[in-house]
Amino acid sequence: MEKVVYGSYTNNISINRAKNMTDIIDIKAGKNHTVALKSTGEVYVTGSNLYGELGQNDTGLTKVKEFTKVKELKNIVQIGVGDSTVMALKDTGEVYTWGSNIYKELGIGSLGTYIDTPRKIEGLSDIRYLTGGKNYQAVINKDGEVFVCGQNSRGELGKGTNINVESFEKLDTINEVMDIDAGNTYTVFLKKDGTVWASGDYTHGDESIRVKTRGNVPVQVGDEFSGPSETEIVLEKGQSKDIIEDISYEFNLIYDSKDFADSLEYSSLKTDIASVSASGKVTGKNIGATRVNVVSSQSQKIYSVLIKVVPEGSKVSPKVTGRRKLWSSIKG
Repeated sequence: MEKVVYGSYTNNISINRAKNMTDIIDIKAGKNHTVALKSTGEVYVTGSNLYGELGQNDTGLTKVKEFTKVKELKNIVQIGVGDSTVMALKDTGEVYTWGSNIYKELGIGSLGTYIDTPRKIEGLSDIRYLTGGKNYQAVINKDGEVFVCGQNSRGELGKGTNINVESFEKLDTINEVMDIDAGNTYTVFLKKDGTVWASGDYTHGDESIRVKTRGNVPVQVGDEFSGPSETEIVLEKGQSKDIIEDISYEFNLIYDSKDFADSLEYSSLKTDIASVSASGKVTGKNIGATRVNVVSSQSQKIYSVLIKVVPEGSKVSPKVTGRRKLWSSIKG
């Protein structure tokens, strides 16, 4: 057995290589148990069995110190864990789960406080991804739909309520999801368009800290807006300015700001007042006002920017304004 020492000069621990554990493609740790997935599709577990986390169908087994195979499972392609639960996804898209069911986090209703052998979840099919939180679980199917179950006291399930869910239910508050991560009392969703959404309580009950995404429905993380940040640009006759300098970008894990800028197309409603190049440089031609429309081929939105051209040397451009809000519409 190979031993490796980690830590500081005054405090260190020894980490031992697990026996007979090779070809591991995924490993997850719960509160008091660890689950490993081999390339063969076999699942191995170790640690506490207080709530049947080891899936051994043995009520007298309290814990094991070495990885033990879960005999009931084969052809597993992904694993997930909660505090005291385990989830396993088969290559057929079926989900198996076991462990604590105190908060109905297994998604099997009220069938006991724990299950000590893998149980197939009826009604779930074509699942592509799964994750376990503190006392809840969530999965995504091939269509990007999310199904959740378990504790929901802080809105972590994103259903629009704070009521616990005994069996897996589909969320109607979000769609087109490609990835999800369940935590303590907070869930994060990644949509196929690259935007990130979240629900629950990020501060775990600390009322002194307020966050935008605190609540029982998914709310977009970061800036929801991409497009020109200025609704009005004033130019002297003959002066030019890049509209791109006034672009604001949303938080996105797939598209970066360059991707969004490259998707924009510009057109001036009155080219005799102001012209605009393909790269977004607007130039004042004659005194007056016009609008430059900015179309995003990525989001299909149209943004309109008011362009005012004033005489050379002008210091002030008259303007009446209320609450500033960029006008946009969806192309039909």
